[in-house]
Amino acid sequence: EFIEQTGLAAIMEKEARLMEMLYCGLEQIEGVRSYGNHDVCRGPVMSLNFQGLKASDAAYILESGYGITVRAGLHCSPLIHQAMGTENGGTVRVSISWFTGEKEIQAFLTAAGQIAASLKR
Repeated sequence: EFIEQTGLAAIMEKEARLMEMLYCGLEQIEGVRSYGNHDVCRGPVMSLNFQGLKASDAAYILESGYGITVRAGLHCSPLIHQAMGTENGGTVRVSISWFTGEKEIQAFLTAAGQIAASLKR
């Protein structure tokens, strides 16, 4: 019913815009590696890692320090993590929904920038 009222095209357009904002923002943060190519990866989910920080620790910091909930680990996909070279710790998985806005994306990018900067010290 939600999709019927909102329109699938509107949902997909919003998700694409927010994911573009997320990918482009993360590209500017030294020490953060996002996986996938945002020109090809069009879904509302992405994986990333912070250089020098376990994915599980990054998820804990995001939740406890910033109130941002993400998932960390192999995400029921050990073979793809083996192919990506992340099988030892997995990745941080960020996802968006209709209820995510630019404010939340910016908050995540700010948190990611602060975390990455703290790791360089």
